Amino acid sequence: MIPSKRSAFEQWIGLLQAAFVRAGVPERRAHTLALLVESSLEGLMVIARATRDRAPVLAVADEVAALIEGALLTSSAAAAAR
Repeated sequence: MIPSKRSAFEQWIGLLQAAFVRAGVPERRAHTLALLVESSLEGLMVIARATRDRAPVLAVADEVAALIEGALLTSSAAAAAR
């Protein structure tokens, strides 16, 4: 059976969220971070196809990576302070 678009998105977001939680990001932040990553990927695919250019993908990938690194560092610092 082919999953619905909704369940596919929920699954992808859930996988990202679980990975962020395992890495130490708090549950609520992990969910919003996963949602941001997934929506960025989806939007970038549309932009890359429309413009036939991968430069926006590379630029946003760097920004998303920096955001994730910041979330992980913040979580590590908070855990160390406890």
